Amino acid sequence: MRTFFSSKKEYYDRYILGLPYEPNKAQQLGKIVHAFIEDPRYRWLPELKSLGYTKRDLFPIRKALSKLSPKRPPKSEVVLRAETKEGIKLLSIFDGLDKEERTLYEYKTTSEDKAWTQYRVDSNEQISFYGLVYYLNFHKFFKEVKFYQIDIKKGNVKTFYTTRGPKDLEAIKFRINECVVDLKRLGWWDKRLSTKERSVENNLKLKI
Repeated sequence: MRTFFSSKKEYYDRYILGLPYEPNKAQQLGKIVHAFIEDPRYRWLPELKSLGYTKRDLFPIRKALSKLSPKRPPKSEVVLRAETKEGIKLLSIFDGLDKEERTLYEYKTTSEDKAWTQYRVDSNEQISFYGLVYYLNFHKFFKEVKFYQIDIKKGNVKTFYTTRGPKDLEAIKFRINECVVDLKRLGWWDKRLSTKERSVENNLKLKI
């Protein structure tokens, strides 16, 4: 949805045509950090070296990962599905969830000291989307959202706290409906490819 609103062309290329998408170096690093959060035994060091990270680069990353260790959620990569009253199917993958405490965990890697602010965290649509899917499943709101900014240049981890309420969920429902209406207006809704279909398309294009 975010891709659709920011770049129609990128959305069409990725989700309609199924063109190969290569994550950039920062996105690859984020994926490795998330894998470490999910499993402390994950061998992140060889992967980072294979991406060209030097000893100088690795020192603050190691420092940040060390600070992240006690901030792991009870459950990682929690998949939840839901459906709105309009019949729109939703899928979310939480970085982490404490179901007993109704606490969402979100991790963002950045190389900028002030990449995230409390305002940005409070108004982030991704968190609102998660809040909606959670509410549709359990008819409850998050008690708390722990949002961790991981600065891989300085080795720092900054924690923001936020939550979501009825107005936030109404706002994200409006955005979801707006996205679906636009997709149908463009004739793209029924042309969207599943993850499996995109993988097949990618393999065919690479062979050609």
